[in-house]
Amino acid sequence: MSDADREQRLTEMRDDLGQLTPDGIADEADGAVTVRAKSANGPTGMFKFMFSADGKVEGIAIELP
Repeated sequence: MSDADREQRLTEMRDDLGQLTPDGIADEADGAVTVRAKSANGPTGMFKFMFSADGKVEGIAIELP
């Protein structure tokens, strides 16, 4: 995926979800933190942030009902 494709997807997600309001940490294990967050324009989702050994974000997973 190119940088332009990533930017396009991010813009689409922002338009679809609106502002996110964190609602707490749902899980923390194996170098990852899962945060529950309510979107302004839709459902509450789970946002999982995965980190490398040096603390940099290595990946993000989003689950929406």
